[in-house]
Amino acid sequence: MPTFTFNSLQDAFIDGLHQVIDSPHYSIAPRGHRSKEVLAHSFRIANPLDRLIRISARRTNVVFNFAEFLWYVSGSREVDAIAYYAPRMRTYSPDGQYLYGTAYGPRLFGSSSAFPSQWERVLATLEDDPDTKRAILSIYESSETGAPRSADVACTLALQFLIRDDSLHAITYMRANDAYIGVVSDVFSFTMIQEMLARRLGVGVGSYTHFAGSYHVYEENLASARNVLSDSSRTDSSSKPCPPMPDGDPADALKVVLRWEQLLRRNESTLDAKSLARLPIDSYWQDILRLLELYRQIAHEKRCDIQMLDGLPDAYSDALLNRWPLHFRSRI
Repeated sequence: MPTFTFNSLQDAFIDGLHQVIDSPHYSIAPRGHRSKEVLAHSFRIANPLDRLIRISARRTNVVFNFAEFLWYVSGSREVDAIAYYAPRMRTYSPDGQYLYGTAYGPRLFGSSSAFPSQWERVLATLEDDPDTKRAILSIYESSETGAPRSADVACTLALQFLIRDDSLHAITYMRANDAYIGVVSDVFSFTMIQEMLARRLGVGVGSYTHFAGSYHVYEENLASARNVLSDSSRTDSSSKPCPPMPDGDPADALKVVLRWEQLLRRNESTLDAKSLARLPIDSYWQDILRLLELYRQIAHEKRCDIQMLDGLPDAYSDALLNRWPLHFRSRI
């Protein structure tokens, strides 16, 4: 099956839903969960920064998208750290405290005194040999095959990075991918990792290619997926990419963001426009913390300071207004 190139994740998302719903290869029921499926699905995104779904009916959670990326980068496997943004993640934890297969962070960014992290090894490999074909982040572990009934199993096999024509191209290999829910957050996080690595290496951001052995939609989501396809015909198809990450090594900025993410999640501190501006990080990272502060207000105070929307990139503010319209109703 050929790999088709799309300018944005949204275009690839719509095409993939059509394929699974209109022309499925199989109807299956793994672990009793009925679903429609196509095999060996793939797509390429020309502009990986165009990573947000803007279809109203899909109601993308941009806060969770960034939170999941930060959860990976932090190396955490604590379920509380991600379930705060998506409570359903608790159902995947076998012990109610940690996630193992679903938590990619320890596998990608975890290190010890004896061994550097996979991230550090991939970075060193690309710096040493920009033409290498060996820059791979492995995620799925063979031991996971021994838990066939567990929901906490990695869906992603590996990420590969290749520098060609002075741009970093990324390829993701997945054993399985939910075409309605999972692909939206997966591609967001993986293209963020791709962009972070490109900025660190001082090269451009190339294409992003996604392969899934099983690309599927669960029966419980079929009606919602069809509604999204219907709504997509009324959605503005113009490009609205996320702002570019600043050039250079983001490590110091991420330390600040991760510290504040924890404080906001635990409701141990707050941020306003003035305190945000004083943080020693680029406005790009301040905007992410602005999103997390707005979510803190929603989660802990059941309200929102709509003035915090001012200055946010359109891609972010539009997603917030679509996801939580009642909290921002005076701006609609």
